[in-house]
Amino acid sequence: VELKKGTDPLSSLSKPVADVKNNQRISVKKKKKRKEKLIAVIYFDYRSYRLSSTAKKTLKDICKALKPGTEIVIKGFADWKGKKHFNDVLSKKRAERVRSYLMQICKEKKFKYKLEWYGYSKLVIKKKGTLQPNRRVEIYAVE
Repeated sequence: VELKKGTDPLSSLSKPVADVKNNQRISVKKKKKRKEKLIAVIYFDYRSYRLSSTAKKTLKDICKALKPGTEIVIKGFADWKGKKHFNDVLSKKRAERVRSYLMQICKEKKFKYKLEWYGYSKLVIKKKGTLQPNRRVEIYAVE
């Protein structure tokens, strides 16, 4: 493979390239970006990761609606009250609690789970007042 001055050597990765040893052509496929679709938001009480009865019903509905093997992304969040470390841990526990409950009630569906947590880095409401919308877990199905 010959490189010329001023060209990008990585630009050839998406095109067929010559394999010098075996004189064969190979190609590298670009990975398709998968789309996350928001399917539910679960809200939590202040400093809590306990699931309410409403949250449990929502999770049961998700279990019934999704196909077996679906990839589910669970994203945990917290409000801005308290220390950063506490809120990071709390948002992780919220995401883990949702995953744990889904695993418990949807064993036969064998969903694939991915967890993410953000503490208070992605607030919905940044001003004083009601902070409940920040205390949440967002659940996405990957298409």
